[in-house]
Amino acid sequence: MSSEESPLDPNRLVGWTPSPSLPYGRGTKDILLSCLFTLLICTWTVQHPPVPARTEKWYGKFFRKCRILAITVLAPEMLIGAAMGDRFLAKKSVAEMAQAGFSPTWTMTHGFFALMGGFRAKIVDKNGTDTFLSINSKGILALRSKPEVQILPVEEEEIKDKAKADVLVKATAVVQSLWLAAQVISRAAQHLAVTPLELATLGFVLCTVATYIVWWWKPQSAEVPITILTIPAASGIDTAINQGWHDEIQISDAWKAAVRNAFSSKGRLRTKHYFAGMHNHSMRFSMFAGMVFGCVHIVAWNFTFPTKTEAILWRTAAATATAMPAALFFMLMMTHFRISWIYWLTTCMSGEKKDNDGHTERDIGWPEWIIIALYAVMRLYLLVALFITFRSQPEYNTRPKDAMVLLSSWQEWDN
Repeated sequence: MSSEESPLDPNRLVGWTPSPSLPYGRGTKDILLSCLFTLLICTWTVQHPPVPARTEKWYGKFFRKCRILAITVLAPEMLIGAAMGDRFLAKKSVAEMAQAGFSPTWTMTHGFFALMGGFRAKIVDKNGTDTFLSINSKGILALRSKPEVQILPVEEEEIKDKAKADVLVKATAVVQSLWLAAQVISRAAQHLAVTPLELATLGFVLCTVATYIVWWWKPQSAEVPITILTIPAASGIDTAINQGWHDEIQISDAWKAAVRNAFSSKGRLRTKHYFAGMHNHSMRFSMFAGMVFGCVHIVAWNFTFPTKTEAILWRTAAATATAMPAALFFMLMMTHFRISWIYWLTTCMSGEKKDNDGHTERDIGWPEWIIIALYAVMRLYLLVALFITFRSQPEYNTRPKDAMVLLSSWQEWDN
């Protein structure tokens, strides 16, 4: 122990602690900045937004990313579920294209890009004006058999060229995440305290890594769509398009079935409801991820909190935030096996209906809304508690050996 250090009392609580002058020491600000930077850069770089509309301003794109960031911070498992939904639909489109003998090869990157609204069709009107509409894989398959339609080959590399992912920012996120993980692991190995904020941030890092893996083939930050087919002028085609999100194409009967649900005039495809029946698989993954993320908070069960009441509140919120997704995960698994009473219960809680494609969709019922609201309150409390605990924390939280000290010890031992 350095001569500058005083003996540490594990029962002594301290408030805001400035950065110490001791080698490898850390203060409250050091912990906060490290965790907040890791949290921000991970939740920002993990986003794979859809291809924006041609008329969308920069601030619209920025606020959309901020909205996704806020949702990710409150419930990172929702982003994992959405990513799994994308992956299932992209994989399904690959199988459908292969079965139809589509050429050139339709890859997962093509499937993801179509879901993002990255492919568009050029419709030439009678007066010679061109109208561009986003088109999905079903629309491409439906129109490829039409002799009037010209399919343009799109290679995977061309799609990747449209992506504008910042490699430097991603590399920074990886390095910062690895550094935080090394800090937490080294402290745990030395039986030293870890703050709840560090523990939760590590949980966010794990969720980010899982989302990156699921979205591995999905283009990131693509802003320019690719024209994949051209539809010439034809009698009976009435574009009747304006700038609204819910616009539909009024078209002749010969084309109606092929393009009714294939286009979106604003440049972004409307995806199916997140809780739709065909997304039950993504819901299972989402609930499982929520259960694991809740368990991360349970690790802090015996941590020191400013008051006994706050310790009880933390344990209650952590247990509830873990149990609720676990219960929903169990119910979704039982529904998959069509166990009678579970299936009856879920259908009573949320009505079922058929969509235009014949898939079963489930609306969220009032019992589920109550569960979601309670879950959100618990998660919000855990998020707030991560920061208010710094007003009174164990002294050894800010005066430990950390990864640098451990590395230094190894170097001295080698010498």
